[in-house]
Amino acid sequence: MTFWSKRSFLFLTVLTLALTTGCSEKFYNPERTMSLFLDPYRIQLPTSPFSFTVCNHYNCAGKSSVRFTQEQWQEIRSLFTPHAANAEKERVLIAEAIAKMEEIVGYQSNTFADQACNNFKEPIESYQLDCVAETINTTIYLRLLEEAELLQHHKLIYPADRSVALMFFLHYSAAIKETYSGNLFVVDSWFYANGEKPEIVSRKLWQNNYYPRPCQ
Repeated sequence: MTFWSKRSFLFLTVLTLALTTGCSEKFYNPERTMSLFLDPYRIQLPTSPFSFTVCNHYNCAGKSSVRFTQEQWQEIRSLFTPHAANAEKERVLIAEAIAKMEEIVGYQSNTFADQACNNFKEPIESYQLDCVAETINTTIYLRLLEEAELLQHHKLIYPADRSVALMFFLHYSAAIKETYSGNLFVVDSWFYANGEKPEIVSRKLWQNNYYPRPCQ
């Protein structure tokens, strides 16, 4: 292999690693199935709120088998009773439900003290999640809500991603589609600590490097 060939090979190798670790994998493609998103992390779409798997570590390096009790699941369902009158109000309920689901699951998966963004500066009591793990977990929660027919104005879609210069500082989020208008939204739990309401904003706004607050 020539000198320049070696340099090209090294560049491509580094670029590949940069695009496939941490928060750096580009996932958004509306034509892809959700299983293609989850399969690399050995996560399956949930079929029951009483037994499913979530990520419990950065880049979904660890997983936990978790469940909602009948009482907990009924508490979550009750948030959507009665159903929201419109999509805007339903997004408020979705945020409340995701926060509640995170809180309950956190004590089973040891992510109860997960902090906002990628906060690795100080020791914390539990595992810290990055945007990979947050996206997977939020997608799982949204699928549970969808399968229970609690979402009347939205459907779960393939996660969204954004980046700088098309390849650097990639970040992604769970996403939903408003069924009537076709408008796309992200449901981004990464901005906040465990049990706090995720940010739900238009995908267009989010992809313009939207941050609700600076990450420390």
